[in-house]
Parts: sequence; C-alpha cells; structure tokens
Amino acid sequence: MYVDSIVMREFRTFKQSSIDFVHPEMPISLESGRPRLANMNLVIGGNGCGKTTLLKGIALASLGPAVAGSGIFPYHLVRREREAGHSAAETLIEAAFTPGVQEKLPEWVSRVESRIRVDRRGDLEQFHWAHRDDKAWHPIFSESSDAFFFVGYGANRRVEKIGRVDEGGRRTSSFARAQRIMSLFEDTYSLRPLSHWLPQYRERNPGRFSQVRTLVNRLLGPGRYRFTGEME
Repeated sequence: MYVDSIVMREFRTFKQSSIDFVHPEMPISLESGRPRLANMNLVIGGNGCGKTTLLKGIALASLGPAVAGSGIFPYHLVRREREAGHSAAETLIEAAFTPGVQEKLPEWVSRVESRIRVDRRGDLEQFHWAHRDDKAWHPIFSESSDAFFFVGYGANRRVEKIGRVDEGGRRTSSFARAQRIMSLFEDTYSLRPLSHWLPQYRERNPGRFSQVRTLVNRLLGPGRYRFTGEME
C-alpha cells in the first residue's frame, strides 16, 4: 500500500498542511520526467519542524477505523499555541492510499481513504473515525493480513534483548498493526530484534525469509558485508 497524500489540520506543529507523495503506482507529470526512485520520498528539516509529526499523521491514518482501539494513548496531538494563547479543540487528519495486492481488496477498490479526528477536552484527547465508509478497511482487523505495514524507527528507540521479548504483554496492549507503529508514539516501546522474529520465517514462510534477507543486503549495498540470514 502506498500513501498518496495527507492533509493535517491543527496537528501538533502543523496548523494546516497538505502533502502529496510519489510512488510507482501514481501517474506523475513533472517537467523533469519520472523520478529515478519512484518509491522514495525524502523529508528534510531541522529539529522540531515536524518530520516525526508527519510520520505520526501517516501512521494514525493508516490505522483507519481501528485507530480508537489501537492502544495508542493520544497525548498533546492537538495543536497548542502557547504564545498566542490559542488551543484548538480538535485535530483532523485525512489521507488517501493506493492499495496493493497484499490488501486483498476487491478489484474495484483503487483508492482507500482515511479520516481521523482527535478531540480535546482540557488535557484529555480521544481518537475518532470520521470517515463515512470503512468497508475497504476490513482487512486491517485481521492479524493474518500483511496490509498496512508501517514501521516507525528513530535513533533514540530501544531494541529489546532476545531473551526479554514479552509477546504476551504486546498482544494485550495493542493489535498487530498498532504494534508496528507504537514506537512513534511511545519512547519506551522497544522494538523486537531481528533475531527474534526472522528465524521463524525460515521454515514457516521461506519466501518471506528470502525477501527480508534480500532487502537487508540491498540496504547494505554492493561491496559491503553480506547478510546470509544466520543469527550468529
């Protein structure tokens, strides 16, 4: 699934902003032609300008109607302007996505829309699904689906040690989709190490194991160390 665009109103650092993205499935008419890396969008900016906020907006929109039950605690997502003495009563996030084959949606569904509202009462904030239709989002409620796979990662995020991964605690706090983006919202939410989840695919899903191994080597680049899939 690719994100086509996102609109954020009164969302943390953004008073109102609309951002379009490029991806291989989107028709692009640029004077310079199609970008060489059609599936890459580069976001650059100084500290506090909203890079992480943009990722949070995409992550929340990607949860669709499941956002209210995701286990994510909204904290200071609604924009507050201390100097002007103004605080908004709600945040609105709207996004459009182009689904892929892994979403297993009907052929007539060529576009998936999301509309998330965050209401504020004092210091309490609550998520609400504000779109009129949620049929296209039904696969998100199945943990067996690969749909809506988002990962948030930062230099200050912790990675759990292999012997301390608490799968039971994760399942009781949030469902699979939310777990994959939880570290964007909670600094204390640690990431699962590669050695914990990748070996399971060697026997259970060899195709996925090969995909991960290939991706890691592509990230490393030619002429560098090669990842064979061994954990030692």
